[in-house]
Parts: sequence; C-alpha cells; structure tokens
Amino acid sequence: MSSIERTCNLLLLAQRSAKTEEIRYCGIDLFEARGGAAPIRLKDAHCQLRKCGGTARLVPGDLSAVHPGLANQLGNFELVLLSLAGSLEGTGPSISLLPRLIAENGRLLLSEGESAEKAYRILTRAEVERLVADREQIKRAA
Repeated sequence: MSSIERTCNLLLLAQRSAKTEEIRYCGIDLFEARGGAAPIRLKDAHCQLRKCGGTARLVPGDLSAVHPGLANQLGNFELVLLSLAGSLEGTGPSISLLPRLIAENGRLLLSEGESAEKAYRILTRAEVERLVADREQIKRAA
C-alpha cells in the first residue's frame, strides 16, 4: 500500500463496478516498520480505509513472511493488486502461493520496480500459474 488515498480510490472504483454488495480488501504492508519519511501507522490506515467502504484486513509485515499463512485463510479474489518495490522473482517462495488468492476468472494487477509512476500488467490466473510453474522449473534446474 503505497498511499492510503490511492487505495481508497481503488476501493471506491471497485465498489462501483462490483457484482457483489461488499468489497473485501487485504493490504500487506510494513506500516510502522517501513523505512522512509512517512510511514503510516496500522491503526491510522485501518481508520482511513474504513471510511472508503468495504471490509479491510490489514496485515503488518513483508509479503514473503506473511503470505504463506494467509493464502488459505483469505480465499479467492477477483482482483489482486500486487505492487512490488523489486521484482516478482525476488519475493521468495511465497509467490508460489499467489494463484490460490486469485479466483478462476480473476486478475492480477502486477507492478514491479521502484518508480513512483509504476505501470501495472494485467495477468489472468492461468498466466500467474504459468509464471509460478516456470519459476519452479528454473529453481529445480539450478
């Protein structure tokens, strides 16, 4: 979550086009442990996101440390937004669990790199599964 305002805007947009009554949102972030000038407190983020509508579940930590424990608990999402400071390959073994979070007809919006003006790639669940399988094959060959 790079910006609460950006997250709120995404939630409001998703709510307008949702097929269901309620939007569920899970944000994994370092919050207070984030380096830099403006870390946001977990409690403050939760209060601000509550105003945007939907149900927010905020999880403090790094994706590679948190993701394995959450993959089965969270279920499938129609839209997963993944904004990485580095690359997908640098996320560690937890990335292999990513397809579990994406519904059969769901999409992953993936942004990689440090740029403030990140572009997002849209990937289907099948494409994410292929990325993970290719990565596993490269690891086994090494």
